[in-house]
Formats: sequence, C-alpha cells, structure tokens
Amino acid sequence: MAIKGGVAGLVGTIGSGKSTLAKFLDSKEGKIILGRHLPGDIPIEIIEEPTDRYGRRAFYTDPKRNTDRFELSQGYLRMLRHAVALSSPGVVILDMTLLAGFGTYGINSHRVERNLTHRGWKIYKGIINDACDDFGRDNLSLPCWLESTLFYLEVDDVRLLQRRQTERGNPDDAGIIPLDYLERLNNRNREFAKNPQKVYERMFSLVAPKVVTLDAT
Repeated sequence: MAIKGGVAGLVGTIGSGKSTLAKFLDSKEGKIILGRHLPGDIPIEIIEEPTDRYGRRAFYTDPKRNTDRFELSQGYLRMLRHAVALSSPGVVILDMTLLAGFGTYGINSHRVERNLTHRGWKIYKGIINDACDDFGRDNLSLPCWLESTLFYLEVDDVRLLQRRQTERGNPDDAGIIPLDYLERLNNRNREFAKNPQKVYERMFSLVAPKVVTLDAT
C-alpha cells in the first residue's frame, strides 16, 4: 500500500508502540520496507516525538497544576516538527502529529480529565489555527505538512499498555501510569481513530486523513 501525499503520522495510546515503530522505520531495514511501497527513489524522513522528561514528570505528578503548560508545550513541539516536514523533500512520517495529538491527548485532558482549563483549551485551539494558516490551507501547501494518512496502533488491553510503559522504565513518567487513566485515554484514541473528521473538518476546516488501524497487541 502506497502512502498518499507527502506526510503520514502514527497515533496511539501510551505504550502502543509508536516510538518503537518510528525507530524501526528509521532503520535501514525499515526504510527498505517503506521504499517498496513508494514510487521511485523518494527520500523518507522519520520524525520521532521527543521526550521532555521534566515536562512529563511535572504533568504526571500534578496534572491539575501542570496540564495547561504541558499540553501547550507538546502542541508547540509538534508544530515545529510539521515545520520540518514542510521543508523536507519526499515522504515524512511523524510520530504523533499536531492534529492527532490535540484530538487524543488534548481532548482527553480537557473533556475527560478536566485538567486542561477553558483558557488553555482556547489557547491550544488558537495556536493550531494560527499554525494551519501559516503552513497553508491551500491544495498545494496541505500535502507538504498535513498528514494524509494516519496509522493507528490499536491495543485493547490497557494492562498490556501499562506493562509496556513500566518495562520501558522512562524516568520522566513519575511512576506507573494508573490503569483508569490509560483506559480513558485509550477510549479517546479509539474514538478519534473511528472519526477523525470531528477534529480535522469540524474544528479546523481541514481534510481528515485516512486512518489505517494496525493491531499493536
């Protein structure tokens, strides 16, 4: 299956394997496999999601106080990765995209956890709209920065997600992520993957990507 357009993205709950898949795709073997599905000798760039160990530690330790700062910082970092995609030739695959991050983690923080304040929510939506305007909403600009395909790494068993997160041993996670939080976040990821139009089209007037679901159990 060829990836349509210039940009694709990975989406999934914590522990679903996004970073692992991104690292594999960035390896020599991974790029050989990707090259089989792309016409000609097209350059391939994998942009991983960086980990702000102190930001995540603050977020998990005191989400009521730090969710606004953390979600907005993640949004800005994702915008910068899309800026790289905009100037990158060939195909770019992003480990979590700006709109997918907002549609999963951002919405969960605001509507479900209720830790992202109304002020933070308004700012978050505003900076995304500004980024979309800056990168370009016309048909020539969109394929250069906006994902046309999302690969959703689906894992139904939240205990497996928690075990993977624990085994990963990241010092930034401030301990084991609670199962109930992972359950809510996983539900939000599933809902987003089933209907990305609610975010892309209804909230930001963008064309929603095609979602390909991968069993990441």
